[in-house]
Amino acid sequence: MIEPESRLAKIVGATRTVAVNSSHHQSADAAGDGLRVVAHCTEDGIIEALEGTAPGHFVLAVQWHPERSVNDGPEVAESAHAIFRAFIEAARTKHAESADS
Repeated sequence: MIEPESRLAKIVGATRTVAVNSSHHQSADAAGDGLRVVAHCTEDGIIEALEGTAPGHFVLAVQWHPERSVNDGPEVAESAHAIFRAFIEAARTKHAESADS
């Protein structure tokens, strides 16, 4: 379940769920300082994604492997590609800001 107002929801275009390839035997138990839980598994409650709370910083942590999903079905692959596109765009923006300083 993805939090509707989260950055992740905006990135993947989903307001409820998205298929992931989560297969970890360990997972985050709680969000640390400066982070908030933005997705969890509806079946077992495992945290699946966190994001940073500081404005102007791109922090997105997912507890699955989008890099292994780029060739999966259209919905799964599109979510994976969207995450990578968002990361690249955030890096470009930050680079442009630092070049202007």
